[in-house]
Amino acid sequence: PYSQRRAGDAVFFGGACNCRTNPQGIHHVGIMMNSGTKMWNALKTGTNVREDDFGGWRERPCPYVIRF
Repeated sequence: PYSQRRAGDAVFFGGACNCRTNPQGIHHVGIMMNSGTKMWNALKTGTNVREDDFGGWRERPCPYVIRF
């Protein structure tokens, strides 16, 4: 679950996504830097990876993360 996220987890975004039943809704992914709202991500294909804080984004993350 997203509530149990930690550094290294993949966090997903996709509007009203449900990662289990509607993975097609996912349009963005980042790697968590901590258990808060900081992640590494690239905003567009072909751009550099950067540190980002999604705490102020209008879109909320999907309810599940992937732990490697």
